[in-house]
Amino acid sequence: MKSVKPSQELTRRNSFKKEGRDVKFFEKVVLPLMHAYFNAHKSYFLASSSIVQTGMASNKEKEMVANLFCRLAALLRIKNHAFGSVAKITVKCLQGLTQALDLRTLVKANSDIVRTSLLTFFNNCADDLFTAVQELKECGQYALLRGENLKSWLSVEFANQMIIPVLTTMFSHLARNHFGTDLLLDDIQAACYKILDSLYMVTELSAAVTNRKSIAYEIEKHRSSLGQCLSAFASCFPIAFLEPEFNKNNKYSVLAKTQDQSVQVQEMLQKLSTHIPQLDKLLTSIEQVAQTSTPYKDARNVYDVDLPLLCSYLTYWWQLGPEGSNKTTQPTTSVCHEHMNRVFCALLHMIRDHVGIENAQWLCRVSFFAVSVIQQVTCDPVKDYILPIAEKLRRMADKAFKEEEHMRTHPDDADEGTVAEDNARLVRDVYAYFPLLMKYTDLHRAQWLKSPSWEIDGIYENVAVIFKIWSLSQHFKREELNYMAQFDEEQSGTGGEMKTGKAAIAERKKKRREGQVGPIRVEIT
Repeated sequence: MKSVKPSQELTRRNSFKKEGRDVKFFEKVVLPLMHAYFNAHKSYFLASSSIVQTGMASNKEKEMVANLFCRLAALLRIKNHAFGSVAKITVKCLQGLTQALDLRTLVKANSDIVRTSLLTFFNNCADDLFTAVQELKECGQYALLRGENLKSWLSVEFANQMIIPVLTTMFSHLARNHFGTDLLLDDIQAACYKILDSLYMVTELSAAVTNRKSIAYEIEKHRSSLGQCLSAFASCFPIAFLEPEFNKNNKYSVLAKTQDQSVQVQEMLQKLSTHIPQLDKLLTSIEQVAQTSTPYKDARNVYDVDLPLLCSYLTYWWQLGPEGSNKTTQPTTSVCHEHMNRVFCALLHMIRDHVGIENAQWLCRVSFFAVSVIQQVTCDPVKDYILPIAEKLRRMADKAFKEEEHMRTHPDDADEGTVAEDNARLVRDVYAYFPLLMKYTDLHRAQWLKSPSWEIDGIYENVAVIFKIWSLSQHFKREELNYMAQFDEEQSGTGGEMKTGKAAIAERKKKRREGQVGPIRVEIT
């Protein structure tokens, strides 16, 4: 009797082999070790001093980190199918490596890494995004868009899961350490223009794919992470890309040097910014959405993409504008207090309209990009916006606490799920509003103490009531822990739905087991 052999893996290729021990070791040991190591020691690789040479990485070590980043990114791109479930930890490892790159030192040392490997990385990202967006624009096959073809790095799935998260971390790192003017020049700047144009083109394709629900779902699912990437890009790019009329005055602009190039190169560079909007047009569209009280579900592109992009852009360029402290001899931007006041009032108007609304996921991310605008605001929005929002939040807190007390005294009549959802919305709105209020209060506290008014007293009274309910409500505290576990700063770009109740508790326990959630820090109180 013949022995029955176990069936082989279903494959159409004769060269298929199961993963060996070396692959499992790479997945289980090498990648997690690299992720933990570079996250813990990134300050060692970023430190630079011409006097003290101890306790910091040498130039050779910094080149090795950059080389490791470029090699791992290229490997993930070419062998994407081979990674499979390992791709997630690989992306995290790339993000950890990105935050350990001392790019200013590498540029000053004239390292070949910048001219070759990093330029190749940006060019690959630009080409992959452009090809994926073109396939999406031409209504290509869903199998190609999902990455089921051989060249899987050309798919929208690869762009959303790998390229955009790594680019977001890269641009945030450049903005945090002011590396933009050192790295994003010449050929790399041209690649960044192509990346910007492709990313913004995705936001305009919703109407073209309305009849294809699966593709439309993919676009909507990752729209917030797209806005996060564009926001990080605007906070580090050394060119006022929303104001192309000032390119000729910017010494960093590659478009200003097109007059020295051939006609073909000039046409190519001009096409790189085809889909990028103008500053005034972008600001007017945001104000129109705010004034008409357009809900989030009808204008997701404005809430998730345009608003974060504009806030980061205005914050970066105000210092170099006509009213900034670092203005240049020749004007490179027109950003002034008027732009700051307009976008801040529009933002507060949007928050006021969405407080207490169930479908308003953008409020979970608003504090990460809006707080930086307040520093340059000169208008007085207390009476029209700040006080009404505080009053609305107080009414929500009173209602949620009364329902919780009713559930405690009459457990048979109350619905625990409804109480959890009400408190979850309250926590979401509080965490969207309080950081803005705290920053604005810090800037105007002295003025308010000298000349008090009933509007200011009303804000303090409403906030005091909310804090009192916060200290007494058990559901409020539990939903706060769930919220902080889901929407911490490092994962603010994820576009998932906000979970409540038992689902949120399970998510928080899962992240704690994986080591993604440390001790809870209550920053507002």
